[in-house]
Amino acid sequence: MSETNLFAAMLGPEPTWEACTCGAMVSQAPCWDCDMEGTRKRERGELAGVPRGYLWATPEAPELAERVKLHPNHEARGLTVLGALERLRGASRALLIGPAQRGKTSLAVAALRARRAEAFFVRAEALGLARQQGKLGNGEPALVERARTTELLLLDDLGSEGENEARIQAVRDVLFGRYEDRAATWVTTGLGSAQLERRYGAGILARLKSSVTIHMAPTGVEVPI
Repeated sequence: MSETNLFAAMLGPEPTWEACTCGAMVSQAPCWDCDMEGTRKRERGELAGVPRGYLWATPEAPELAERVKLHPNHEARGLTVLGALERLRGASRALLIGPAQRGKTSLAVAALRARRAEAFFVRAEALGLARQQGKLGNGEPALVERARTTELLLLDDLGSEGENEARIQAVRDVLFGRYEDRAATWVTTGLGSAQLERRYGAGILARLKSSVTIHMAPTGVEVPI
């Protein structure tokens, strides 16, 4: 084999070039700069759609243990807030259920930051409004489409869309589509099983109940920190 052919053999075949989203030509997207920027964003815990009021919610935040009130049954079995974070972190489906002001959303956001995955936070109320206010013939509203297709969806306050059937249907469609696609979906809600089945159907209820489930303390029950 000639020296030229030997050198070519050592180099191997010419890579197939493709365009990164930033425009750089690389053998495998994303390019190094975009990959590092994505890593930095995940490490900073930047989650699309998370309200500013939950920017504090990280796994290391001291106030997390003060704000999250787990159900006494969890406490009796030795499940701490940190243990709940670990259970949620690896979950594809998760359900956090209980009254308002017991820390459902705080716990979910902190667990998402521990997971460091691409995620999208949206309130059920916003989904319903987007569908209702969308113009006929223009396709699915962008908010609904993003909720439907994101890698991991945190659907907050299921039931907040109210009693309007069009709004409920938007939420039902997103949940059903994601469950059919086995897409990672986390849900927080203050509704009980009977309410969930009435609003969204037995199929969605069954999938919610098969999720990793964290129950929050009932209103009026003080849980020691």
